[in-house]
This record gives sequence, C-alpha cells and structure tokens, in this order.
Amino acid sequence: MLSNLGTQASLYGLGVWLLQQQQTLQPLVVVAVGVQLSKTAILPWIAPRLLHWPWRVVLLTANAVAAVATLSMAALLVWARWPPVSLLPLLALAAAAEAVLVLALATLLPVVVPPPKLPQVNGWLVTSEALVQLSAPALGAAVVATGGVAAVVGLDAFSFLIGMGCVALVNVPPWIRAPSGGRHSPRQQPPMWSTVQQLWQGRRSRGLLSTSMAVSFVLACTEVVFPAWVLMALGAGWLMPALLLNGLAYGCGTVIWFRLGDRRLLVPALLGWQGLMLLGAALPGITQLPLLWSWGVVTFTAAVPIVLAAVQGRWQRLIAPMDQPRCFAARFGGEWLARLLGLLSAGVLVDGVFRPAVAEGQAEAFALAAVGALLLAVVPWLR
Repeated sequence: MLSNLGTQASLYGLGVWLLQQQQTLQPLVVVAVGVQLSKTAILPWIAPRLLHWPWRVVLLTANAVAAVATLSMAALLVWARWPPVSLLPLLALAAAAEAVLVLALATLLPVVVPPPKLPQVNGWLVTSEALVQLSAPALGAAVVATGGVAAVVGLDAFSFLIGMGCVALVNVPPWIRAPSGGRHSPRQQPPMWSTVQQLWQGRRSRGLLSTSMAVSFVLACTEVVFPAWVLMALGAGWLMPALLLNGLAYGCGTVIWFRLGDRRLLVPALLGWQGLMLLGAALPGITQLPLLWSWGVVTFTAAVPIVLAAVQGRWQRLIAPMDQPRCFAARFGGEWLARLLGLLSAGVLVDGVFRPAVAEGQAEAFALAAVGALLLAVVPWLR
C-alpha cells in the first residue's frame, strides 16, 4: 500500500507539474502511456520466472530497483535539471518494478493466506487501493506545491525503501515452487499470447478476463468523466461533496463485502446494476433530483469494492497455484491496457463523439451512459 501510494502520488504530482510547466497535456499523456506500457511489457518476462526464484529476493529486488530509479530521477531533476520527459527510461524502469511487485504479491497471497481468510484479505487489498486513489492526488499536489517535483519523486523512492523494510520483516517462505516441483524451466513456459488464448478458450476464464478488462476500462473512464460531469451539470460547489460521497460509499461497500462475501450471482447482479446507474446519467433532469442522483452515485460506488474483491477471489479459485504467475500476468496485462485505453478514450467520447451530437452540458452524461452499456454487455459472460 505504501509503495503504491508513493507511486500514485508521484505520478499525480508529476502530472500537475508538467501541466503547469508545459501548459499542454501532451507530455502528461506521454508519461501515462509510457508507464502503462512498461508495466505490461515486463509481464511476459517475469511471469515464468516467479516459480523458480525465491519470493523474498523478488520482492526485495523489485523494491530496490524502483527505489534506485526514482532516487536517480529526483537527483537528476535537482542537480542536472533534466526535463521530466527525458527521464522516461527511469520512470519506465520504476513502473516495471511496480508491476513485478503487483504480480508477485497477487500470486503469493493464496500461498501464505489460508483459504478461509482470502476473502477478507482481498477486501483489505481493495480498501487499501481505494485509500490510495482517494489520497494520492491531494498528497501529490501538496508535495509538489511545497517541495517541487523532485520532492514528490523522492517521496516515491522513500515509499519503496519502506516496502523493502516491510518485506524484510515479514515471514515470507524463502522458496516456493509449483506443486510439480518446478519441472518446467522459464524457457519451457508457454508464451504470453498462448496463455491469453488458453484463458479465452475456457468459459469461466473467458468471462473473468472480459469482466476484469471491462471493469478496468469503465472505472478509468468514470475517473475522468464523473468529475467533469459534476462540474458541467452541477457546478464547482458540488465537486468536493460528490467526491466525499464517493469515498463514503466505497467504505460502505467494503463493510458490506466483509459481511456478505461472494455469492454465485453477486457479481453479475452488481455489474448489471452499475450499468443501469451509468445509463441513468443520460436521463433528462436527473441532476435536478439530488436524492435520486445521490442514490445512483452511492450504489454505483458501493458496488465497486465488492466487485473487485469478488473477481480477485474468483481468479484465485479458478487458477491453480502453479499457473497463477503466467495467468495473472495475462490478466494484469489485459487490465492495465484496458485502463490505459479507458483513460485515453474518455476525452474522445466526451469531446469527439457526444459534444457535437448532444445538447450543451450533456456530453459527459452520455459518455457515462455509453460505458454503462459496455458493463451491461459483459454481464452474460460472467456466469
């Protein structure tokens, strides 16, 4: 959680600084695309090796590489005053190390956590991710405002150093192999594309993969479009209350998950409900009914942690431990690319598709409705 908070805060702070310096979004887009592509590119290489390397060494090395990369970036920004875009290779290296951490922890949890405790742990992971998403923008902007861009990059490096200390203190099994004893060397593991094909051929894995990617795409779009919708339809005075309402609803959803757990039809039902709530954004006059509008926002957001935790648990149950590194690599690769596509598509949907076609102030609402239709389309895939 701490390393993720440092990374997200530094990316947001770097984005704010780039926007102030360049007065254009192009460098920010280049950084965002570079980070996501770097995270995805490392997965085919690292996935087959996780079963053959000591987990503690993997976690310590990934944190150390990310710390060195971000410390180097901070030093070059302070003393050499290099422009941030020229530091993209170091940023890509840190992003790749972060991807290794995500994949390693995802495949390690089912090994070290007893199965009855996995739903609760998945819920806490989703909660920590939400806390990061809520606090990282404010933290990144505050650090940039007070200490400059080098300070926020240094904060990222410090978070990785803390991560190294946490790994050193945790009793991670020193060497975990597949149940087969690691009979396949990394070179004998199926390539990433074959793993994607394997997941797509299975009915349950195809449903999970399509759902994971669709949810990542939709959440990325709503992160961009929802604040713009609030500003355009309700005014700047509603933005902070709306974001606070989102945070409260997310917390309520986490509590519900801890009490309810997964159910067979839970995820399809919640995805269908979320799709309907997003479609409702395009209803004429919906923003003039504060109680109904707030109910839609609360129920949509409360369903997010439940869906994410349930999908994570289903991946853990569906994929055998010896296959999790390569299958989870394919899964995360799809999710991260879908998220990148969602972030890039949000502006296209609003400005390029709906703004010329609908009444003034309605483009954001119709963009939300469009991604809601996508959620409804994937519901039949998840059975």
